[in-house]
Amino acid sequence: MGDTRSVTITIVNSTELTLTLSQDKLNNGNWVTSPPGTINPGETTPPFEATAGFQENGVDGSVVYGSQIGLITFSFDNPNSGLNTFSGKTENPNYNISHSTGAGEVADVTYILESDPTS
Repeated sequence: MGDTRSVTITIVNSTELTLTLSQDKLNNGNWVTSPPGTINPGETTPPFEATAGFQENGVDGSVVYGSQIGLITFSFDNPNSGLNTFSGKTENPNYNISHSTGAGEVADVTYILESDPTS
């Protein structure tokens, strides 16, 4: 039977950076709504979604954006068993990514990219 697992993603760009989509990779699952090609400074994306569909491994992957500071990666994993995991990574220590998430089969995650005033 089909799996109803999905991840709906929103990215808040609280920086002066323009983000340009470099890669949208799914290890498992399919895009229902594709990630935006560009995220402008101060912009919040419309939600985009990946779903497991009929795959038995859940849904997992990453979205990578290029910027003036290098690559910025947003990763997610909503497996059939075990806990959901979400992370964000930048190549520049002056920026950080936090996230808020919901648990369960149908997960929403909001990533917030911001400059780190302590760096």
